[in-house]
Amino acid sequence: MKNLLYLLIIFCGATLINSCTKMDLNNSAALSQNQLKKVNPDIPNCGAGYHWDYSLGKCVANDCSSGYHWDYSQGKCVFTQISVITNSNNPDDSAGARHNQAVNSVMGEVSSESSMAEIIQYTLNYLITLNYDTSELRSEYNFTESNGTFGYTAVDSLANKMYEIGEISNTAKNYMLDLSSLLNNIISENDPNDSIYIMFADDAIGYEGTINTDNSLSLNEKTMLLSGFSIARYSAAYWGNYIQNNSSDGQTSSNLTQTQPLLSLGKFWKKVIGADAGGAITGAGAAIETSKPVVRGGIFGAIIGSVAEAVKDLIAPPQS
Repeated sequence: MKNLLYLLIIFCGATLINSCTKMDLNNSAALSQNQLKKVNPDIPNCGAGYHWDYSLGKCVANDCSSGYHWDYSQGKCVFTQISVITNSNNPDDSAGARHNQAVNSVMGEVSSESSMAEIIQYTLNYLITLNYDTSELRSEYNFTESNGTFGYTAVDSLANKMYEIGEISNTAKNYMLDLSSLLNNIISENDPNDSIYIMFADDAIGYEGTINTDNSLSLNEKTMLLSGFSIARYSAAYWGNYIQNNSSDGQTSSNLTQTQPLLSLGKFWKKVIGADAGGAITGAGAAIETSKPVVRGGIFGAIIGSVAEAVKDLIAPPQS
């Protein structure tokens, strides 16, 4: 009888303890939920172009300038990365992709002290990995240097020069002038953003379609122009992102130290695209004048041209 009483007491005690434990757990869970609700309130979806303002307790406009979007994680407007617009109808569109990969590699090697000879060697080192014939590339570069067609950043001036010395036809010259017009009227001196890039790329692709079907052009001229337009399209995306990602205020940052007088980033964007397109076209023009087939779009000249401009205008130390 005494043993039965002991068992009954133990059973009741265990039941009471278990009930208390469950109650504590339930209370803790409820408290955690309440705390969670206080920390993470039910914020309504404000929709595109708006974000939730905690202090006002309502949705407000992001007020981000063109080319920027609101980033919730950072709580501020951030640059919208430019995505390359490709053209599958351009048989030489791969020139642009190869160009961007090569420029990205070479830019990782250069410094403010890099000479033109070093830039050329860095470029050759990369192109060797893509099975380019370095002797042909050097020959092409030397020819354009001696012919006075290398180093142009204004495509219209290059077009007139190449036509005057008989490298290209009047038709090819006019297409180069069309590219120059796109650079001057769309890229202009604007700071890079995706809206301007889209307009530039769409118009460039329109010209590429016309060039591809224009049978008054020689096969070499078509390759030269289609490669040049492709590289300009890809270059605009690469350098637009490079400039914005390394600039804190639209002018300079700790990563971009410009020479004096100060070159605005908008001016540099147009200039460096022109250097890329011009370098590609002069390399192809060299092949045309020496009666060689135009291959791979003069990519060597394009890389050297734009990287040299970047070293000179963006990462060179300020002049005293």
